[in-house]
Amino acid sequence: MPDSRWKLLKALWLDGASGSVHALATQYQLSYSSAHAELKRLERAAFARSRVVGNSLVFEANRPQRAAHAIDELVRASAEAEPPEGRPRTLQLMADLASLGAPVRAETAPASHVVPEETVAQGLRLTHRDPTLARVYPVLLARNRDRLDLARLKHRARSLKEQQTLGFFLDLTGELARDKRLQAFAQTLRDRRVRRVRDFFEGPHGKYSQDLASRRTPQLARDWHFRMDIDMENFRSIYSKFCGQE
Repeated sequence: MPDSRWKLLKALWLDGASGSVHALATQYQLSYSSAHAELKRLERAAFARSRVVGNSLVFEANRPQRAAHAIDELVRASAEAEPPEGRPRTLQLMADLASLGAPVRAETAPASHVVPEETVAQGLRLTHRDPTLARVYPVLLARNRDRLDLARLKHRARSLKEQQTLGFFLDLTGELARDKRLQAFAQTLRDRRVRRVRDFFEGPHGKYSQDLASRRTPQLARDWHFRMDIDMENFRSIYSKFCGQE
């Protein structure tokens, strides 16, 4: 089961969460398109139901059904049996990114020795699952541009198959920070063989969510063959908030 679907299933059945697609996506750090697609899948499978409240379509656990008790027990048992390895690794990486200046919440202490290039490269993979982190990645890169060994970072990103992602974020950071050096280096990461547009965020994407993301995708992201439902103004406002006075 995709991570985003499992996260929403646990939210509805274990946390008792309910809300619109936007509210649930924000609360559980998912992209709008991913949350929309997964909530619709849960609804079709009778794990969730939706109802109109005011001007919003609110999703919640589909408890008024015979199988509710069995579903509740199954979700709870699956959550308790969930392997613990993934979450601690993610928490550690987030803490390490925070120690480098990323404006993200750290729930544990950073590693005793944080290697900037390795941490930034590993974080690129996480941006595809965490829209909040993706939004602040230009802040992280701008705050570390004088300490990062870009050649080393490029080599590590290539080994992780995140060359295009790094190029996009360096180009975006250069645009926001008016740093031509970053923009010029970003061009060395272009792979001319890449021509197919792909969704930046992981998870299934329906036609509606893809159309929405296509309308919001910044031109700079299109230049790197990415489709994402974060527009340029969103990136610009977050960068201004954290780096405007620096």
